[in-house]
Amino acid sequence: DTARQQWEQFGKDGWVRLMPSPSDGSLKIYFTNLAVIDGVIRRVRYSVDSEELDRRWDPESGDFYHDAPAEARYVYVEVELIDGSKLGPHRVNRR
Repeated sequence: DTARQQWEQFGKDGWVRLMPSPSDGSLKIYFTNLAVIDGVIRRVRYSVDSEELDRRWDPESGDFYHDAPAEARYVYVEVELIDGSKLGPHRVNRR
């Protein structure tokens, strides 16, 4: 399988999740689905309620979520694969 084929099995809406934390209700951006695709993703750029892609998530960091503002409506995400190709950007709405 190519990196792109492995990645596409998740579908665009599964890239990240913007939803309240089950433990305390604070809004989080979950990168869990991206974290389980080992060795395929080089980097992830994203932004909250804009298309600036001004934030980063590092798949090597061990972090599975980032905090989001309570009023956030969507996350805009672009994924760069190890082969240099890019997927997105794509808008993922709050759940």
